[in-house]
Amino acid sequence: MATHSHNQELAERIKRGPSYLFIGQSWMKKSTGHDLFLSQAQKKFGGQDEWQSGYKNLLKSSANLNPRESIAWLHDRCNFIPLPEQIETISDFAWNGVATSAIDEVLTRALRRPWREVQRITTKSYQPTDPRSRVKLHLWSLFGNVGWNDSEGWPPLDQFQFVARKATATVLADSFPDLITPIGVLCIEGYEISTDWFSTEAFYQAFSTLNPGQVHLFSATEEHQKDSLLAALVIEEKVILHKEPLAHFLAEASEQGWLQLGQTPAEASFGQSIRVNGQSVSVPDSLFRQIQTTGRLITELAFAPLKPQTRDARYVEFRTFLYQSSYRPEWEAYLFPLQ
Repeated sequence: MATHSHNQELAERIKRGPSYLFIGQSWMKKSTGHDLFLSQAQKKFGGQDEWQSGYKNLLKSSANLNPRESIAWLHDRCNFIPLPEQIETISDFAWNGVATSAIDEVLTRALRRPWREVQRITTKSYQPTDPRSRVKLHLWSLFGNVGWNDSEGWPPLDQFQFVARKATATVLADSFPDLITPIGVLCIEGYEISTDWFSTEAFYQAFSTLNPGQVHLFSATEEHQKDSLLAALVIEEKVILHKEPLAHFLAEASEQGWLQLGQTPAEASFGQSIRVNGQSVSVPDSLFRQIQTTGRLITELAFAPLKPQTRDARYVEFRTFLYQSSYRPEWEAYLFPLQ
């Protein structure tokens, strides 16, 4: 488990970015102790028996008898569910992007701010041009969303649809390590491994390529420690477990002045990170773009730990280095043994 002495360093890394958020299907339950969206779905489609397996029970319910009507009903219910205080705190930070295994529209509503719009991504065909934008936040809905306007982006309502949807979820999740980069951070909240549609096998596949200290799982329980795949990542320090909720961590970090909540990206002075006298300094995006017209600042990414590469991947990198060096220095390439 993470200690208090590491919290300031983590908060500063989150502020520096790229900072991504993963919200599991139990986010509402973790926030309030009760998943109002799931309980209303259970009453509508599953009778009076308690859904002990969470959203997995939705796949066995009567919701699939009339998918369009069921999705419309679920979408409508989201408009009447109040936003938990914890998600409001989490949403006050200007994240670079969010991935979720949840299917409700409540989360989408929670993430919207006057200075930030939310663009949902539910299919693997859509490729955003600005996937790290803090003002046009992309929400990767791994298993679809009840607010989507056509069936391609709807969540599965039976076991056959679920099996087919897992392939899309895998592709969407596998894109995250490149977005996070070797210096970014992924914070996880509401991930209950016994019931979440995003299995620990998929978790391991998507995030095991990240470097030590990049993935931080909040509201961690004994269940997370006992899972063999998560435990392997914890041993390698690729996943750091935190008992406290993410909202509590962010609130404390804000009180200490380590990061800002409720500020626009411009007010919080987000930008590109460079090293000055061994310290990380943020250069505002507007200034960074001005400098780039006459010179090139070497960002923190140039000092990131190297990832293992295959022979073919090194060859592609070498060709890219030769091409791009003709018009600007490719400083990051000098770290690789390309000879």
